[in-house]
Amino acid sequence: GAGTSGLGATTVGGGDPWDVAACGGTHVRNTREVGPVTVLGQAAAGGVTRIDLAVGPKAIERRTAEKRAVFATTHALEVDLDGVPEELGWPKTT
Repeated sequence: GAGTSGLGATTVGGGDPWDVAACGGTHVRNTREVGPVTVLGQAAAGGVTRIDLAVGPKAIERRTAEKRAVFATTHALEVDLDGVPEELGWPKTT
């Protein structure tokens, strides 16, 4: 429930929760209301993993910026997307 700070706790997982996190965001009736979601990154500290997200127009802006960076990289390296890891000397993944 909400404390005096205005933050509440969101629990996911029923009787034995697998996730409990501070929640200060807007609650929606359906996740469609949020719009696009893009993962920006993650960080781990003290056994807790934090995932940073962009939603709505900010998610679209981020995806557009990432796509432009990919196109610029493939153009600069003169390879298609599949050739980027090899061109950069990255180990092959299976």
